[in-house]
Amino acid sequence: MSDAANCNCACPSPAVVSTPGTAGESAFATLVTGTIADSGSTVMVFTNTGWIVPGMIVILSVIGGDSYTYQVSGVDYTTNQVTLDYQDYSTDGPIPASLPVGTKAVVGGLIGPSQGNPLAIANGGTGASSLVQAQLILGATPCAIAYGGTGAATKSTAQLALGLGQDAVISTVTGLAQAITASATQIAGSDVTVPAAGSYLVTGSVSIDYTGVTFASSRVITITVRNVTQGVDIITVTRNTGILTTLGLPTQDIKFAETLYSGGVANDHIQVRISVSVINSAGTFAVLASTCCITPLRRS
Repeated sequence: MSDAANCNCACPSPAVVSTPGTAGESAFATLVTGTIADSGSTVMVFTNTGWIVPGMIVILSVIGGDSYTYQVSGVDYTTNQVTLDYQDYSTDGPIPASLPVGTKAVVGGLIGPSQGNPLAIANGGTGASSLVQAQLILGATPCAIAYGGTGAATKSTAQLALGLGQDAVISTVTGLAQAITASATQIAGSDVTVPAAGSYLVTGSVSIDYTGVTFASSRVITITVRNVTQGVDIITVTRNTGILTTLGLPTQDIKFAETLYSGGVANDHIQVRISVSVINSAGTFAVLASTCCITPLRRS
């Protein structure tokens, strides 16, 4: 209440009198006794129940452990007994036989780290109540690829795990004078080794020399990129020579079309081979150089 005090002005000023009130009850309690049930109803006793009403969703959180979701179906405010129906939420932990004394109870949500129940890694948290602890936990247990992580603690190991940023494997040979025959023959030194199963972009080229060459009819040059370990051709390229009579031509560079290859496994050997349907009757028809490159796109 207040008393009007005359301040010698037209309007009286009220005098405020403070009346002590009572503190409200915290919307938080701990478990005294009670077993947990994964179906139907269960009765538990809490330290206080003034904040609990029927129909309310209550989360029971074990310190440093899992949480369980219940709906209140009845409250005895005299004995602090609460009848609860288990809701079986996807975030709830495995059902134990009983809950320990001191289990936290709050309205419709988890208790934050200050109450000793950090959100678990499996539920999107860190499982820690401090930055240092979180760093230790996450550093020792990198998030798996299946959960959106890299499964690695460093950039280089993450790239390796995801199959990204890895070096291409290249075989380049030059200074050759290898005669092209009617049988498919490996271009000397042209060999790359598959480092691991996965998807690779295969590219390359072959350089051919024509010096005083004679072909009475147009012949077919066939170049293959072959997984010799598995006996499988990855790329096949053909070119016609045309009819040539003792003719010299500029070096012919034949490039392979970029090809995606996913059939290789670790330690498979990939080679470049070349042949001509009928060999030249005169002159020099030979391979001068060759390149084969496999670039990892994704590792299995």
